[in-house]
Amino acid sequence: MTSFDLLPWLLGLAVGLLVWWHTLGARNVARRAAKRHCREHGLYFIDELAFKGWRLDRGRPNGWRIRRSYCFEFYQRGDQRYTGHVDVVGHRAARVHLEPHPTPDEAR
Repeated sequence: MTSFDLLPWLLGLAVGLLVWWHTLGARNVARRAAKRHCREHGLYFIDELAFKGWRLDRGRPNGWRIRRSYCFEFYQRGDQRYTGHVDVVGHRAARVHLEPHPTPDEAR
């Protein structure tokens, strides 16, 4: 085997590791954004984050970027759980959305 025979395998491995690294980074960004958003609204983040999918997103100055979507659960009081969603573009949280839930005054 020559070094040229190994080159495609090494390039494939490098691309795979790069995708894996970016995915972990985006997941951490999503988790921090969800926790911060819940804390700011007096809610409790349940430490689970599920990957929902990805799509290409056109950014005006930078061209195309990957938009990853995650969902999570949160609660305010008691055992009622609600769902939230986080969109991450690149390594920035683009949007955090919470499903309808009682406000702090309604929950009492």
